[in-house]
Amino acid sequence: MAEMGDYMFSHWYSIALPTPVFEFRQDDKNDRLLLIRNKFPKYTIEIQDDYDLKQLSDALKACGEFVKKVSKH
Repeated sequence: MAEMGDYMFSHWYSIALPTPVFEFRQDDKNDRLLLIRNKFPKYTIEIQDDYDLKQLSDALKACGEFVKKVSKH
């Protein structure tokens, strides 16, 4: 059974477990927290400070407003 699970993970992961659009993940060294968007346009943001979800939400909203403002020019 473990062999089947390993095969599914290595060959059919995207079918068995669809990739989420957004995810929080620790980097490979476990020293950085990343916010990742897996859908186009893909991006990775490093979270450098302690935060609560309201602060993070407000910061991402401000980021979106900045991108809209810059793209109009």
